[in-house]
Amino acid sequence: MSAENRGEQGNVLKPERELFTEDGYRWFVYPEELTGLRLVCLEDLKTGVVATTTVSNPEKRTSAHKAWAGARHSRSSGTPWEIMHEMGEKGVDPDKKLDQLFRGYGHASVGDMASIEASIIRSPMHLCFSLFNDSAINSGQEKSTRYQQKFGGAVLHSISNYLPERLHETELESIETEYQQFGEISLELFAKHKQILTRDFIDYYHPENKRDKSSLNSRVLDCVRFFLLF
Repeated sequence: MSAENRGEQGNVLKPERELFTEDGYRWFVYPEELTGLRLVCLEDLKTGVVATTTVSNPEKRTSAHKAWAGARHSRSSGTPWEIMHEMGEKGVDPDKKLDQLFRGYGHASVGDMASIEASIIRSPMHLCFSLFNDSAINSGQEKSTRYQQKFGGAVLHSISNYLPERLHETELESIETEYQQFGEISLELFAKHKQILTRDFIDYYHPENKRDKSSLNSRVLDCVRFFLLF
């Protein structure tokens, strides 16, 4: 089981059920005791992409729970099951959190995720754009390059996912090597300029408290995320 299945304290979040199919997929389900709402997940074992959705519970404020869990993705690097587990561990009141977001931040779009909620993780960004543009009715949150330091370690999916299967193995290996070099250069530039800009911004703005430092980090990421590949 990968590290992505571990909670904040390092405890393994074990699925309640797990099923491997002959065509290369894995179904797994988390119980309400771990994620607040039953969470059904499907993983493509070839690409690592996982799609998840929740099952409604008539005894809970299901819509608010789904909407707040969706809203958390922007600033949390966790998987859907980690985020929903964390909500339970911290005793989060999703109605209260949404009210604070609507009133304090003026951001009501997360409420659009309250009806039918689906999450896709470990997916390339162009897939997110395609899904958004091809859907007639949608709203959602992506992992934000503006708030999350972990994008500094992001890797490209294998280019074999986008090429014809008839390519010779040697040819594919050469293309893969060159393709991944773009990703390596991207992350090198990201790390280099993140360090430089953090130093220069601190010298210029002189952050005095935790809130100042958080804003400064976001401004740094606003700049250096342009080195990340689309």
